[in-house]
Amino acid sequence: MESYYSNVFWHFIGSPENTNWHVINCPEDIIKDGRHPKDNEKCLAILKQILDTKYLKGSCSEKITDLYFTDKFCCLTDIPIKELAYHKEYYGDFAIGFKSSWVFGNFNPVLYINKNKIPNIVKDEPFEEIITPNSYYKSDETSFTIPINEIENAESPSILNSMKSFVDTRSSKYWLNFIKVTKFSDNPKKSFYREREWRHIGNIIFTNEDVEAIIIPKEYLSSIYKYINRSFIPINIITWEMLKKA
Repeated sequence: MESYYSNVFWHFIGSPENTNWHVINCPEDIIKDGRHPKDNEKCLAILKQILDTKYLKGSCSEKITDLYFTDKFCCLTDIPIKELAYHKEYYGDFAIGFKSSWVFGNFNPVLYINKNKIPNIVKDEPFEEIITPNSYYKSDETSFTIPINEIENAESPSILNSMKSFVDTRSSKYWLNFIKVTKFSDNPKKSFYREREWRHIGNIIFTNEDVEAIIIPKEYLSSIYKYINRSFIPINIITWEMLKKA
């Protein structure tokens, strides 16, 4: 396996409580002003809850510009396992690793944009909401559908133009959800670029088979083993102490 990417994608569950991600521009912003990752006992409880429910909640929204904010999403990192320890400083000591086969069907990598280089079309032109008949549009939390053949066969030019504009508008909003605004720097504390983030818009359900491993502090091995045995979850358990020796 090439060392610059991983076949396991990691979801950390210990980012600081009540973080306002709209004002976070780089990793060091996450823990400034006295903020710190959730304590290990709370992370352990969240880990068990996620594994019990098989559910990742899309709870984070980020600012793109003063006009635009992403929809809520859940995220993973593509950092190779030997490099994961740096992530702990900001996101806590507990992580769940998901198999790439599941991730590739449900997540997309983000596009990192220098906050000083955002195109003017994104900065200055808010999206226009277009109201269309229900027969042309249906949506749920993460997707939308417009019958293209109905657009192509539309007799009224105004309907045709409206529908094409609607497609452009909705798809543009969707892709904006995968933009991550940051700074670029050689200092890893000042740039999100090295986090290699992947996102799913909204909530998502997984199965036991989608989980590859968990990473925990060594002192929680006994508690996790008891939980795994009671829950019949086939999962690899890795400790940070073990990774240091790898």
